[in-house]
Amino acid sequence: MIRRLRKIIVMVLLAAFANFIPAARACGPVSIAPIFVFDTSPDLPFAEYARGHLGIVRPSFGRKTLVIAYRYLNAAGSPMANRRR
Repeated sequence: MIRRLRKIIVMVLLAAFANFIPAARACGPVSIAPIFVFDTSPDLPFAEYARGHLGIVRPSFGRKTLVIAYRYLNAAGSPMANRRR
């Protein structure tokens, strides 16, 4: 009788502690908010892009934005142009 009572107590305690174990989380970003990227133009504000803060230049950008990026990357005083010499 005592063994049976011990088994019942142990089972109840295990069930109670099992509820306190946190659920495992997979690797990845913590937030689930979507991240949107413009395909045909750089991020806003466009003035930052025009000042030379290009970020990632995509080939799907419009002609005007690609020309701006080309001019900044091929300028005589730019670090990219000096690296090639």
